[in-house]
Amino acid sequence: VLRAHRGTTWNVAQYGMALSLFFLVIGAVLGIALGLQLAEVEIVPPENAEQLGGAHPAAMVVGYIILAGTALIEWLLRRDDTPSLSASKAGVVQMSLIFLAGVFAMLGVLLDNLAMLQANVPLEVIGLVILVWRLRTYLAPSQWRGPVPGIMARTAVLGLILGIALFAYVVSLFVSG
Repeated sequence: VLRAHRGTTWNVAQYGMALSLFFLVIGAVLGIALGLQLAEVEIVPPENAEQLGGAHPAAMVVGYIILAGTALIEWLLRRDDTPSLSASKAGVVQMSLIFLAGVFAMLGVLLDNLAMLQANVPLEVIGLVILVWRLRTYLAPSQWRGPVPGIMARTAVLGLILGIALFAYVVSLFVSG
C-alpha cells in the first residue's frame, strides 16, 4: 500500500488509513502473543499477562478502528473532494492526534502507566472535534438526504462521538479506582 503511493500526493483519508495499518499490524502481533500466552506458552511473565491482555484491544480499538473509521468517514463524505495533506493541515493534525491517542492508550496499558492512558482521551476528543469541525458542512441537517454511503458515514460520526464519550468515561472510572 505504501509503496503504491510513493511519489504521489496523499490525501487526508489515505494518510489516516496508512496510520491505522500500523495499529492493525501491532494489534495482530499482540493478539497472537495473547493467544499463545493463554495457551500457556510463556510470552511474558505471568504477572505481566494482564497488561498484554489489555494492550491488544487498546491497539485495535483506539489505534485501528477509530483511526480507520475517521479515514473512511472522510473518504465517504468527501469522495473526490478529499483534500491533500498539503491543503489540509487540520486534517493532518486530526489524524496525527488520533494516532498518538492510540499509541498512548496501547503503551499506557502495556506499561501499566495511568498517565499515558489518561493522556489518550484528550487527544481523541480534540481529534474528533477537528473532524466534526472540518466536515461540518457535510454533517449539516440538509445533507442527510441522498446516497446511503453518505448517510452511513454521517451516522458513524454520531457513533464515534458516543463511543469516545463512553471510552473517556470508562478510562476515568478505571483511573479513579
